[in-house]
Amino acid sequence: SKSDQFTGKIDHNFSQKHHFNFVLTYQHDPYTSTAQIYSKVEAFGVSQMHAWFSSVNFVSTLSPTLLNEFKAGLQHPDLDQVGGTRAYPQVYPNSNNVLFTPGFSSFTSPIPGNIDSRLIDPVYTVGDTLSWTRGRHAFKMGFQFDAMSSNSFNINNNFVPSVTLGA
Repeated sequence: SKSDQFTGKIDHNFSQKHHFNFVLTYQHDPYTSTAQIYSKVEAFGVSQMHAWFSSVNFVSTLSPTLLNEFKAGLQHPDLDQVGGTRAYPQVYPNSNNVLFTPGFSSFTSPIPGNIDSRLIDPVYTVGDTLSWTRGRHAFKMGFQFDAMSSNSFNINNNFVPSVTLGA
């Protein structure tokens, strides 16, 4: 697999009491999602995974017994899986350079349909923690908020004309 990953980090001390940290990572992976359908035909590497990861941290020592930690982050994966005509255009029948998927009413076609899917599931996080030390006791309070969503689709035979043969 031809995987690419890049990470950058920034650390900054504003003073002895205040520290900032930022990390950003990008990852890209092209791949074939399953074993090749046609052993003698090369699949085009059109399935892709792109992902962004990021975090921000700000730590402040407010007093010798009081520490504040702010943090925020995101994770943004984007998975694009491709099958059928986009992965194996050379095995599909065509008419005037327009590919189509054959179907049969009495048996299953040996040529799979066009199955594309995309999945984007971002996660966002923000939180703050306040730590207080008093003698032999330590108290910690704070919050964390996570926002998650899912945006996905699956398409079967919608990009390519389909022909069904048989009675």
